Amino acid sequence: QHLDRLFEGAAALLLDIGLTRAELADALDATLAANGMEAADGVHVRLMVTRGVKATPYQDPRVTIGPATVVIIAEHKDPLPATVTEGITLFTTHVRRATPDTLDPKLNVDSVLFLSLTPTTVWTTGADDGTLVLDRKSGCAIESYANPSHALRKLREATTDDEIAAELARPKVTDALREVAGLGIRLGASTHPYFWSFVWSPDGRYAYLTSKTEYLYRSDDGARTFKKVDAHRSGRLEMSPDGKHLVYERCAHDHCPQCSSRGCATDRVWVSVPTDGSRPPVEIANGHPIFIDFKDATHARFSRDGGGSACLLTVDVTGRSVHNAVCKPIPIQPGGPAPYPRWEAVSPNGAYGLVTWNEHRKNLAGAKALTLVMALVDATNGQVLKTVTDMRGEVDDAGNMVLSAMGEGGGDATYYYPRTGPRRLLGRHSLMTWRDRTAFLGVYRRGPVGARKCAVVKLVPTP
Repeated sequence: QHLDRLFEGAAALLLDIGLTRAELADALDATLAANGMEAADGVHVRLMVTRGVKATPYQDPRVTIGPATVVIIAEHKDPLPATVTEGITLFTTHVRRATPDTLDPKLNVDSVLFLSLTPTTVWTTGADDGTLVLDRKSGCAIESYANPSHALRKLREATTDDEIAAELARPKVTDALREVAGLGIRLGASTHPYFWSFVWSPDGRYAYLTSKTEYLYRSDDGARTFKKVDAHRSGRLEMSPDGKHLVYERCAHDHCPQCSSRGCATDRVWVSVPTDGSRPPVEIANGHPIFIDFKDATHARFSRDGGGSACLLTVDVTGRSVHNAVCKPIPIQPGGPAPYPRWEAVSPNGAYGLVTWNEHRKNLAGAKALTLVMALVDATNGQVLKTVTDMRGEVDDAGNMVLSAMGEGGGDATYYYPRTGPRRLLGRHSLMTWRDRTAFLGVYRRGPVGARKCAVVKLVPTP
């Protein structure tokens, strides 16, 4: 029961203990054995877990720079004889415990919790040059931070290895990187919307970044120091959910001037590398693949050009097996600069996907115009179940969709599309994310960093 409470409390505080229940139980047994207390009576064990080492003596979770610290103290504490013979005296205090939505009494904590108890599940660039942490229940911006653009500006604009090395040697730069990663770890993110080329592992130990030179830099000490680790130019970076593998876009040869922040125009491959550096990069996908997401900790999903087919690749990022490619022919009338179908999103169980392509279709004026078509596709047989135009969004395991309108004249509107049946308007706002049967809609309210703004997001429950 004590361990149940510990792990439940840690989950509520977004605190990663870093050990499984079994591993923690083994550590407790090892501590008792080391002190000769396995069979002793009157032994009291105190188990404490903190967020870990911090960059400065401050309780803000953002300054945490490493894994959690686990402390186990075992000591002999026999009860006083008088307690057994005389009992104890109780007094009913006038101070009442707070309600769970203020300070959950089930959480056994030794310090101020700050805002950690608030269900902060949305992290977005929503203030002027700032990052907002949004309360899931109220839609209020309960925290806001200035994006460290000033501290990182020269790093982002550096064009030589010497300039990058000089910037990464500045404490203000590495402090800013650790601040971004620390907040991301607290909120369960591995990247930040402001920094497309900076990722980190969940425990904060490993971090990777690229700059304008497009070369990859690695840190294995919590973003304190970085070292160039790949002579090939790199594009997009993605960290596996468990932080054990980096998957990134890489040019296939030493000289690839076409590579840019949007990726490599030619000779583009995707590689994986263990974050502990135990092996060099291994190619896992080629043929102009486009990263979709991680299916799980060891498998990534890509969309690849297959002519008239939509090819979905599921790749083992550990490099132990070849990838699995499933190509489904999609009946389309292609046109424009992106005529071939591509997978935009896949349901967590892989049963359904959203496939997009361009077609020339008649608009409201009767003239043919380039139109983005999105189809709900049964991933098992390639059957198109439903099509919409000028929409983007997400799909769940049952084939239901939440989509936002886009394109000229589309306006800001988000709809719930069941796999069968008519759509339903969720709100006149754009979709931020869809999770836990709730659509998070951005309402574009902005304010200076530090201001408390409510209704920054609109939360709409979905079936």
